[in-house]
Amino acid sequence: MNKQFYRTKFNAKLGTYVAVSELAKSHQGDTSPRIKASIHNNDVTDSGIAATGQRTLKQLVLALSALMAISPIYANVVVNNGAAAAHKATVLKEGNAANVWITAPSASGVSRNSYTQFDVNQNGVILNNSRGAATSQITKTSIAANPNLAKGAATTIVNEVVSTNPSLLQGNLEVLGSRANVVIANPTGITVNGGGFINANQVTLSTGVLGYNSDDSIKQHTVKQGAITINTDANNRGLGGNANNPVALELLGRSIAINAPVNATTITAVSGANTITADTGAFTATTGTGTVPNRRSTDRWTLCK
Repeated sequence: MNKQFYRTKFNAKLGTYVAVSELAKSHQGDTSPRIKASIHNNDVTDSGIAATGQRTLKQLVLALSALMAISPIYANVVVNNGAAAAHKATVLKEGNAANVWITAPSASGVSRNSYTQFDVNQNGVILNNSRGAATSQITKTSIAANPNLAKGAATTIVNEVVSTNPSLLQGNLEVLGSRANVVIANPTGITVNGGGFINANQVTLSTGVLGYNSDDSIKQHTVKQGAITINTDANNRGLGGNANNPVALELLGRSIAINAPVNATTITAVSGANTITADTGAFTATTGTGTVPNRRSTDRWTLCK
């Protein structure tokens, strides 16, 4: 078994399932430390997540409309045409995958990219962070440099969805070129079914609205809605199962459900309606919107080997 995988286990005290290492024993006689964990929970629920993770009929219509405007081969990534020019990525076809020329990073190294749809299908998505030709692990081909990176590669790549379309991650998301942190922020929700990450340092999946500092670094995540759900695909893979590239994983959602193995070096999660400070991880409760999950205490948990 991969020592960096986690599974779910019912916690009688919390009355819910929590993520635990596959190395953790279920019998009471084993007291050896394997996982560091600290837990808070604002308003986690075990119900309603599946419903929030599915596209509504209206969202499907919007997605089909988008298919008419761009090639179906990379229609899973749709740039927000209403965004500022500095936040508009360019999406190209590379084999069967989407090759995203991320925007030029700010002085703080942050590349901000705005979308109306950001899915990763089984063909994969490439975030091109390379200043020279580089070979993609997804396509196994040499891919040309991203012309937006004349002044340097990004250290953090933000992918921000500003529509009502939830994100579905079913394939690999690759950072081509220089390694970087990856942020996917979608207030409507994020579902992972076998998705993985290649050449990334830390990955943040957030249902928060992002606030920025003057240098475009992320100041905070304001989470008022949205579920993060990790399910298995047909091959029993959850998150990271189809790429041997474990990352430091951060999950920030109104509700969080881990129903499948997770391949990560560490998992840090904050659930509930909160404002989370990006650099310190400190959070304060805020007022949520939409359906209110079953009320419990605020949850923060950190799992590591």
